[in-house]
Amino acid sequence: MSINIDSLWDSIKSDKTGVGFRRFDTTHVLDFYVGIDSDGRRALLLICPLEPAVQSDMRAVLVKSSEREDGRWSLFLILDDVRLLELFSLFCEDLIESSRSNLNLLDSFVFVISRLASWRQLFELGDMGLLSENQIRGLCGELLYLRTLVESIGELAAVSAWVGPSRADQDFQAESHAWEIKTIRPGCDIIKISSETQLDTKLRSVDLVVIELGNCAVDSQGAFTLNSMVGEIQDLLKANYAARLLFDNLLFKAGYIFRPEYHALNLAVRNVAVFGVHVGFPCITPNCLPVGVSRVKYDLNLAECEIFKVS
Repeated sequence: MSINIDSLWDSIKSDKTGVGFRRFDTTHVLDFYVGIDSDGRRALLLICPLEPAVQSDMRAVLVKSSEREDGRWSLFLILDDVRLLELFSLFCEDLIESSRSNLNLLDSFVFVISRLASWRQLFELGDMGLLSENQIRGLCGELLYLRTLVESIGELAAVSAWVGPSRADQDFQAESHAWEIKTIRPGCDIIKISSETQLDTKLRSVDLVVIELGNCAVDSQGAFTLNSMVGEIQDLLKANYAARLLFDNLLFKAGYIFRPEYHALNLAVRNVAVFGVHVGFPCITPNCLPVGVSRVKYDLNLAECEIFKVS
C-alpha cells in the first residue's frame, strides 16, 4: 500500500487545528476519508451511496451514520479505545484495500458492509496476530490448489469447494470428491494427519495432494508470497463478484488480512504429488478404531504411498 494510514492520522493531528478529514486515495472507487474528530479520536469516514445497514457499536469502535444533504450517507468508524490502536489501523486499511479491486461502486459498498460484520468478532477477541510460517505455508498450499480448481471447474464452484477455513475434514469438498492439501519442505517425506476422518472415503472419494514448497529469493523463478498469491487469485475472480466476495470472506476466516510482513517469505513450488486414497492406502479411519477412541493424530510416510500416486 502506497499510503500509510497511521502517517496520515499523525499528519492531520499535527495540523494547526488537529482535527479534520482527508481523502485516503482518489483512485479508489469508494470515498474513504481518514480523520481526527473533535474529541481527538482517530476515525474512518465512508461516503455511502445508500443507507448503510450496520449494526451497533463494536468493542472499541463507535459506528455512526447520518444522511447527507446530497442524498448519500456518511458512515463514521471511530476508535474509542486507544489500546486497540494497532488493530484499528489494520481494520481501516483492510476495509480500504480489500474493496479496492471491485470497480463497481455498489459492489464495493456491499462488500465493505459485509466485511464490517466479519470484523466485529475479531474486535471482541481484541487481536489479529500474524500467521506463523507454518500457517503461511499451509494457506499457500490451499491457495495454489484453489487456483488449479478455478481453472478446471470455474470460479464459484472452486471457491465454494474450499472448506478448509471452516475446519472441514478435507480442505476442498465437492459433491462426490474431496482433496486434502499438505505442504512439505524440500527433503521431507513425512506429513501429519490431524484426525481419523481426514482421509476417510466413506462420504466421498479423497485425493491427498502434497505440495513441496521451498524458500527462495525474491527474484527466483516462480517465486511468490502469500500476499502475491492472494492478489493473483483475486484477479482470477474479478469477473465473478459472488466468487470474489466468498473468497475474501474465507480468507478472513482463515486468519488472513493483508500485512506487509507477509512479503518477507518468498516461496516456490518444487514438486506436486497426488495420491488416490483407495483400499489399502496407509491411513487410520473411523472404522479402524475401537469404540471410544477418537481424535487420532499420526504421521504418514509418503514413501509408503508411492503405489497410490496418480498423474
